Amino acid sequence: MKIIVSTGNVTHSSPQATHMAADTSVTRTGRAFYVPHFASSCTARLSIAWHIALVGKTIGERFASRYCQAASPSVLVTAHGDAGFGWPDARMTAFDGSLLLGGQSPVDVMGSQALSLRVNGVEVASGTTGGLSCGFASQLSQLSRHFTFKTGDLLLSDVSEVDVPLQVGDRLEGYLDGSLLLEIAIR
Repeated sequence: MKIIVSTGNVTHSSPQATHMAADTSVTRTGRAFYVPHFASSCTARLSIAWHIALVGKTIGERFASRYCQAASPSVLVTAHGDAGFGWPDARMTAFDGSLLLGGQSPVDVMGSQALSLRVNGVEVASGTTGGLSCGFASQLSQLSRHFTFKTGDLLLSDVSEVDVPLQVGDRLEGYLDGSLLLEIAIR
């Protein structure tokens, strides 16, 4: 499974960047996220995970809806430390367990999905896929020029520019179109 993360996609003023994460980065809903020993703090950013359903290379935008019928709310965790490592260093963004992934829900990738993130019951971030500067079809088309997408791959897009600080003891809830699909305890 490949995990391709596209960031800076919320507004037209943000530069768009792409990086990859290892499959060991995934922490699924219902599990706990453990703050890594090398981090002095962690922040979280709300994103949507598009679940790729077909194999494809050089995919035209008009065919994008064939490649994804489900999505999940997800949270990208960035570790901050005293070692001077910063974004986009993979050691701080793609470490084991750093991608908090919710359950899948059927979606129309050409429509707009609403996402929200709550910490301890308080909404701290929200966004919609309709507000992205580069939608799913465009991202898939652009990235498929460089990567062959396979069934089971994930394409992540941040939907909020808010970096939420995480504390041990927090409880995260992620919603997609009003459905609770992500529950993670921070330990």
